[in-house]
Amino acid sequence: MRSLGFHLVAIFVVYAASLHPVVAAECPTIELPEHMNQDTRNCLVTLAESFPSYNLDTNLRSERNGIILDDNEDADQQLFIDVFYTKFCELIKEPRWNLPPDNQKKRRDLASVQLYEEALFGKPVIDTRWLSFYQSGPQTQFVASVDGENIRLQHANLTSTDDRFYDRLVDNHVDTMDAPSEYLRGTPYVVTNANKNFVMVSSASSKQRAIEAVKTLKRDAPQFDFIAYAPYRGNQNFAIMMATWVPWTVAKAALKDAVEAGLTGSMIWSCRSRGSNC
Repeated sequence: MRSLGFHLVAIFVVYAASLHPVVAAECPTIELPEHMNQDTRNCLVTLAESFPSYNLDTNLRSERNGIILDDNEDADQQLFIDVFYTKFCELIKEPRWNLPPDNQKKRRDLASVQLYEEALFGKPVIDTRWLSFYQSGPQTQFVASVDGENIRLQHANLTSTDDRFYDRLVDNHVDTMDAPSEYLRGTPYVVTNANKNFVMVSSASSKQRAIEAVKTLKRDAPQFDFIAYAPYRGNQNFAIMMATWVPWTVAKAALKDAVEAGLTGSMIWSCRSRGSNC
């Protein structure tokens, strides 16, 4: 087997070649970071080794999932899939296939769907990170729009408190609206043991009750963010989470924080499967 360094250099060469102006309009370019974790490196090496055997009809999603789930579950999925897509885009353009431009575009679009589709899960109905911030009178208000409905939350000034559980409070909604919460992470492309855990603080029997519950949670524990998901896989209830898509160690830390904040009904919930479905 060739060395890791050789394969990464080979990947760099592929992207250096893709800087040609004609190619740039059709296939993306990507710059590999100087530092990446070992699982990400392993994914790139496996891809470099396997790719010569791929053809236009290769099941890209199956290959994507297989490489990540083969002891590389902590890989940077976004980076790996970006590399995968770029290499396949270049493969489509090879003269040996003699594909007309329209056919190339169709195959690029299909590859994008196969590689970039996120894992199946319930859809969010409210997320406190959507909230915007403004000052109105003596109190602070949060305002969100969910399906056309304005939601207002009122609470005391978030920056002045002596409670030790508020020491880590950061108001992401004032200056950094799109800053990620410490515990709420986005839906992955591939469900793995490194991202399959949640901390569920409560549930609700309807969308409106879920929205009201999230409003109350954010008002009572403003140091955290919360998200409510629509029912999934036959579950009749809306799930309200304080941590999403995290490893077990992070889920345990989030659960400890939830209990200390008085959310005593909280529990760790985990996906029952890996791959493209939770």
